[in-house]
Order: sequence, then C-alpha cells, then structure tokens
Amino acid sequence: MTLVVAFRASKGGVLLCSDRQEDDGISKKSIDKIYHARSLKSCDVFMTAAGPSGPLKNTFTEIHKSLKQEEDKGNEVAWVGYLMSIGGYFVTEEQEMAKRYGIRQKGRELQKHLATLKSELNDYFQAWSNLGRTFDGAEHNTFSWETQTVCIRVTRPDPKHPVLPGRQQSTNEIACVGMRYFHGDGLETLLADLEKTKAELKTVSKQCEDMGDPL
Repeated sequence: MTLVVAFRASKGGVLLCSDRQEDDGISKKSIDKIYHARSLKSCDVFMTAAGPSGPLKNTFTEIHKSLKQEEDKGNEVAWVGYLMSIGGYFVTEEQEMAKRYGIRQKGRELQKHLATLKSELNDYFQAWSNLGRTFDGAEHNTFSWETQTVCIRVTRPDPKHPVLPGRQQSTNEIACVGMRYFHGDGLETLLADLEKTKAELKTVSKQCEDMGDPL
C-alpha cells in the first residue's frame, strides 16, 4: 500500500508526503516514491504513485521528458500534464504487480534450468574423466563395449596365489561409462540450450534491475 497526502500551506505552497515502503509480496525495501522534475522553467513538478519503483521511475522520466518537450514548444505544462493523466498514461498497480511477478518468476525458472544444464555438463565431464584416466594404463587394462556402455577392467594382482594353468585371472572394474556421453548430437543440443538460457536470463535480469528488484 502506498500512502500519499498533500497539504496546502497558508502562503500558497504545497507539502507533498509519501511513505517509503515497497512490498511486492517477494521483498520489502525503503525507496523514494516522490519524483522531482527539476529542469522545467515555468514550474516545479512533483509526481508520486502506487506501484513498483522501477516501472514508475521509468514512467516519471518519460513524463518529465514529454513535459520538457512540450514546454520547449511553448505549450502550458499543467495542461499537458492533465491531458496525459486522462489519456491513460499510467497502467494500474495490479497490472504492474502481475507483470513484475511474471518477470521474476521467469527469471527464477531460468535460473533453475541453468543449474540443471550445468549439472548435466558436469556429468559429461565426469564421464570423460573416468574414461580418460584409464588410458594411461591402456596396456594393462581391458576395454569392452556394448550398445550403451564402455567398461574398463584391470587385472587384479595376487602374488600369494599365482594363476594356475587353465584358470582365468580375476579383474576389477575401474570404469563404466555410458556411450551417450560421446554422441555429438546430444552434447550439441545441450550446449545450444545452455547458450539460449544464458541469453534469456541476461535479458530478464536486466528487466528486474530496471524494476529496482534484481534477481
């Protein structure tokens, strides 16, 4: 809730007051809700409204710019401001809150998706590392593969019980890697999704910063 009150002073001045709390249901913070348009020659203009600080500040800036342009053309600043107010220049607080919430939710979903992609990339890294470390002892290791996996085993030494003729020496499995981690199409799709998600998250993060409520 935004509380605004204006008092008319005995000598013709106006005292404009506003609270400072902004609460969008996600976070609370103290902000300045009164905007002062300083560059006008004919008068001082102060504006305040209910709603998220980021969009309101952008709106006030645009109004200030429009008033300055009209004043430079010789038009009455007060009359232009009145026409802008009745022309639907402002959107409702509910619309702004819904838009802001939607943008933040999209940002959070993108952050979660990015974390999932990073986890999948780490799986690729682990698979490659597990297979790669077996190459150093390739002359001693036994490599076998099926449709879905590659398994690497090493002969288990047992000096106390040498292998008798006709008996097979036991082995230890040192790695078993899924073949899907070596298919280029899957990795290409994953990296393309990663770059797309990063670009979208960058855009949404900038929108949240402009609204005054960074992710």
